[in-house]
Amino acid sequence: MLRKPAFTVGLGGIALSFGGLIGTQLVLTLFLQIGRHFTAGEAGLGNLPLAVGTALGGAVSGAFLADRIGRKVLQIGPLVQLADAAVLWFELDGLDTASFSIWDIVPGTAVAGVGVGMVIAALFSFILAAVDDDEIGSASGVLTAVQAVGGSIGVAIFGSVFFTQAKVR
Repeated sequence: MLRKPAFTVGLGGIALSFGGLIGTQLVLTLFLQIGRHFTAGEAGLGNLPLAVGTALGGAVSGAFLADRIGRKVLQIGPLVQLADAAVLWFELDGLDTASFSIWDIVPGTAVAGVGVGMVIAALFSFILAAVDDDEIGSASGVLTAVQAVGGSIGVAIFGSVFFTQAKVR
């Protein structure tokens, strides 16, 4: 399996996608709890638009985008995520901390979710299509392990940057 370029490159894409997704969720949750003094439940609600956006992006990508435009969806998804970074920057820049609410970040987090969902749904299909039928089970297991590793690396990197910048000890 690892000799197939589509499989190994796809694994790298999955690691990056999940590193960014899980790392972003961690930082958002920490920002809301530590920076804005939200409860754990309120901070969890802050991630809800990201989850809904991911489901919508995955549904759109899996239902028709991947079939119609093929691998281009793997380029569009990250562009949507970059648009999210701009939206979140705009939303949080100069924000009045006294009136901050979850609603201030809903558009940015929802857009991020759509981008992630577009990439993940299509990437899973492309990765698993690259292996032979008798390798699907093993490929799926490797894919799951790479998701976990990517998420762990994302947590380490994003968490380190957050705590370094936030000066929280």
